[in-house]
Amino acid sequence: MQMEPDKKTWKTKDYEWLIPRRLESQQLLLDVYKYLQSRAIFGLIVGASFSLWRAVFLAEPKREWEGPGGILDGAKDLLDKLLENNAILYSEEKKIEGWSVGYYLNNAYYRIHSALQRLRPQEETEALTRFVKQKERGITKDSPRDVWDIGCKAAFAVLNLLRRYVEPRSGGSS
Repeated sequence: MQMEPDKKTWKTKDYEWLIPRRLESQQLLLDVYKYLQSRAIFGLIVGASFSLWRAVFLAEPKREWEGPGGILDGAKDLLDKLLENNAILYSEEKKIEGWSVGYYLNNAYYRIHSALQRLRPQEETEALTRFVKQKERGITKDSPRDVWDIGCKAAFAVLNLLRRYVEPRSGGSS
């Protein structure tokens, strides 16, 4: 007789991955906020940061193309909801997380890549090298959590490049 995994253990393991990355997402958003005046790259990195922030809530360890909860079924469910209601809520995104997490990760990767093209970094960093390799490989073959980690490190690397060119905003409200 095979025993079913303990759901509390499973949830605890998920929370151990999720909670530190929520904090990391928030730190990225705050750091990006300090660079409002570099408009083109700022817009790209804000979009990437938002997508990474949202993806962290949807990044289950494994995605499948087909079957219940799969990427293709999720895409169909998304279209059904949009056509029927002309809106989509986070709770509905969570139900189709196989598709949703891919959307947000792809969006983040697109924006990070676009920012890198504008910044044209002269040196290679481990974070950017891993990012470029992952982008070339695509996001569907690997765990969304691994893809998220690589993307988030790359977003921080873009922010570090941006720091070389632009002074941050001073504290206080605007």
